[in-house]
Amino acid sequence: MTAALTDTQTKVLAYVREYQRENQTCPTRAEMTKHFGWASPNAAQAHLKALERKGAIRIGTNKARAIFDLETV
Repeated sequence: MTAALTDTQTKVLAYVREYQRENQTCPTRAEMTKHFGWASPNAAQAHLKALERKGAIRIGTNKARAIFDLETV
């Protein structure tokens, strides 16, 4: 990773990794919204984009579950 993560970004990344481990797929933005109690999937998307900018993940295009953990890829 190239930049330090905020506490929330760290929690989101841990959730994505745990979800992938348990389900062999990535969580959707809606699932993340429900898990964290956010009002909108836009919050999930914003955190994922921040993680991508910081080099922790890569977000695939055109698929709801396309989140790639760069530590495991």
